[in-house]
This record gives sequence, structure tokens and C-alpha cells, in this order.
Amino acid sequence: MLQEAAGALASGAPPASTLDDARRALGDHFDALHYLEWRDAETLDRATLLDRSSRLLAAVQLGTTRLIDNVAVSPAGKTV
Repeated sequence: MLQEAAGALASGAPPASTLDDARRALGDHFDALHYLEWRDAETLDRATLLDRSSRLLAAVQLGTTRLIDNVAVSPAGKTV
């Protein structure tokens, strides 16, 4: 789910709806969504525009286990 959201952001999809869709999908598949954030890869400031490398950061609950993950999001034509 994070990979799909990262790909959508990299392809120019609207960030607000992309993140909303990803939050909904994570909430549907896990017991709880703690957070899903799109952040600048270097400063960890909230990302609003894909003009440099960034990361999607997520934490979810599955039973008694908290799962934490992150994926790279790069501007089109660039690699992280």
C-alpha cells in the first residue's frame, strides 16, 4: 500500500487524495492506523510538493504488534 501511494505521488497524483486513499486502505487492512506521513527525506519536514526526495512513513497495529515502515518517494525521472 505504501509502494502504491509512493508511485502515485511520483506520477503526479494529488497528494491530499493520495494520502487519504492510502490511510483508508491501511485502516481497512490493519487493526489501527497510528500514522501515515509524507516527509522530506533530509529534513523530515512535512512534504507538500514533490520537488526533492521524500519518504512516506507509516505505523499500524496488527493484533498486539506495532508495524513501522517507510518508502522512498522521488520526483519523476530521479532515483533516491
